[in-house]
Order: sequence, then C-alpha cells, then structure tokens
Amino acid sequence: MKQLGLFAVIMLLCGVLFGCTAVKSRDASETEPAPTAKVLQPTEEAPASDPAAQPVTETPTEEPEKSTEIDDPTEEPISEKPEYPYLDIEDVLSSPVSPYAAHVFSHQGTAKEECSETFAAYDLAILYGSRCLEQDLVISSDGILYCSHDLSPERLTGEQRQFSEMTSREIDALRTETGNLCIPRLSAVFARYGKAVTYVIELRPGEEILQRFLELVSEYEM
Repeated sequence: MKQLGLFAVIMLLCGVLFGCTAVKSRDASETEPAPTAKVLQPTEEAPASDPAAQPVTETPTEEPEKSTEIDDPTEEPISEKPEYPYLDIEDVLSSPVSPYAAHVFSHQGTAKEECSETFAAYDLAILYGSRCLEQDLVISSDGILYCSHDLSPERLTGEQRQFSEMTSREIDALRTETGNLCIPRLSAVFARYGKAVTYVIELRPGEEILQRFLELVSEYEM
C-alpha cells in the first residue's frame, strides 16, 4: 500500500509539471506572433525601351544663310563690250563704195551714237557708208599723237588731267565710261583703215604736234 501511495504521488507531480509546461508553451504561442513566410517576388524587368515611345530630343540645325539676291533665270551673263563691235574691217573696206560716200564726212566718227573719236565711232561711220573721217589730234607728254576732240579725257573717261600732262602709257590705260573703249593713237587709226578712207584732220597749234604728224604720214605712206 505504501508503494501504491508513493507511485500516485509521483504521477500527480508529473501531471502538474506537464500541465505547467503546456500552459507556458500555449502562453508563449499566444504572445509571440506567428512567423510569416516571405514570398519572394520575381524581379520585374524594366520594359524594353521603345524608340517610338521615348521622347526624342532634336538638336537644332543651323540653316544656311539665305542670299538676298534674287536669281533671274532669264538674265544672261553680261559680256564685256568688244572694242570693235560693229564690223570686220577688212570685209567692209573691200565692199563696193557708194558714189555718194565721198561727200559724207563723219564728224568725230558717229559721235552721237558712240564715244567720239573712238574705233567704235569710226567703224559705225564706215558701216553707214562714210569714207571720210573727221578727227582732232592731241599729243602726250612723251610725244605720241592721239585722236580726241577735247584737250582732256574727262568727258569720256573721268580723268581730269590734260593729255599733254600724261604719258602715252597712262593714256593707253584709260577706258571710256561708256563702252569700255580706249583712246586711239593716230598710228593705230592709220594701221586699221589705211588708205581706204580719207582723213580730215584738224591740227592744233604747235611745232611738235606738226612734226609728229608728218612723221606718221610718211611712215604709213598716206
């Protein structure tokens, strides 16, 4: 009997201890939050870049400067007016001469239509049928004779000095403001027209100009 009583006591103590342990375990489970399982989400990849969807930043381009000049398609390039614009002198001078030509005197060539006493004025006069050229002479500072009605080339070229104050090289470089024509030397006139025309020449006073004129007449056998 004593043994049964001792066994009952031991069992009772074990039950108490087990009950306390169970209560503690239940209390701990109630006070501590239940662990939650973490769900790993797959990493979201950024959508592929769509060129059409992306904003496009345009770099401003510099436009070439526009010319203010207006091109005229009908405009043809301006060619320099030739020094002898009217005729092939050999063909014209060899053509038949009108019987009235000897009575037509061309004063300074055709001074009303071309710059007076230039090859253009003389050529046009011959083309009109004249075979008599009226001329005036001037002389350069180095003794060369030129055909000019005026003592200065200012009216034709803008140069204000007189011919007698200029060298032949300076006079040869002059050009008329209209037509870009030269001031012709008397020797060049003789060489161009020869004996096909009659020269009606007005000599200005002066021993030198007379001497130079006679030398040229002799040289070209006029």
